Amino acid sequence: MVEGVVPSPTPSYLIEVCVCTHNPRPDILSAMILSVAHQDVLPGSLRFTLVNNASDHPISEEVLMPLRLAGIPARILVESEMGILHARLRAIRASSSEWILWIDDDNVLFPDFFRQGLAFISNHPEVGCFGGKLLLPAELNPSGWVRPFLPSLAIRDCGDLTIIAPLGAAGVAEPPGAGAWVKRKVLDEYLELSRAGSGFFSLGRKGKSGLSNCEDTCMMRCAERVGLACAYAPELRLWHLLSPNRFRFKYLMRFMRANGRSHIVLEHVMAKPTRRPGRRSFNGVLKAILRLPKTTLRHSFAYALGRVFFEYGIYEESSLRSRT
Repeated sequence: MVEGVVPSPTPSYLIEVCVCTHNPRPDILSAMILSVAHQDVLPGSLRFTLVNNASDHPISEEVLMPLRLAGIPARILVESEMGILHARLRAIRASSSEWILWIDDDNVLFPDFFRQGLAFISNHPEVGCFGGKLLLPAELNPSGWVRPFLPSLAIRDCGDLTIIAPLGAAGVAEPPGAGAWVKRKVLDEYLELSRAGSGFFSLGRKGKSGLSNCEDTCMMRCAERVGLACAYAPELRLWHLLSPNRFRFKYLMRFMRANGRSHIVLEHVMAKPTRRPGRRSFNGVLKAILRLPKTTLRHSFAYALGRVFFEYGIYEESSLRSRT
């Protein structure tokens, strides 16, 4: 440092906007970034961080130009260890803001998303994490048999009333990772959980191959561990531009099986193993098979079969853990 020159103070950002991406689709990534640049809030209230998680090619700084032109500080971090959990931990450790807003690389925010979120934070100090509506663009228009799966794929609209869940009963108030606002106190607990082991890094996707999930649930349930609530804020809206490849039958069956396995892993990570005997035997699978006709009438045959795969995943992971 040159003698006599006082370094500029590090700016204190109210919100850190974090996006973790692996081999993103360039057009969708650009649409997401533009939706951030066009928010109707003062640029000084946020900073944007893009974590490149082991993509095959570097992500050019040029993609951040719309943000910088809008006066929003923006940066790219690189996380070479494959996996959404590693990328998120990289973002958490590189930030110091009181809140992080997590956005997926296939999200397009409504222009008032930040303004509405900041207002919610101001009005609800008891909340540690919250999210809103994740809408599917009309042009994607999946077949009718796919639609019962959409909530599991982070498409949700729980109505127009705010829901703040009591501790231990998050339900629909527990936000998916896409568009979730998470408080620093919750993130600190999440960091502690990551150091405890117990299968933490078995959760979450790793590139395009694995379908493990429940990483969002793991983060949001850290709110309860620090005495804060989860919430659903319907005024928060974004478009979730899911790839049509995720509407394929084979993919959805694999996803549901992985979802079942991930639920058992999550219970062990959170140190709350299930006590339901059906989850540790083949009974859950048999019951799902017996419910096939009823579930088909309410939803679709594919979804009924998906529930069988989900229960089989639970049985599979439970059996594996009972032998170790």
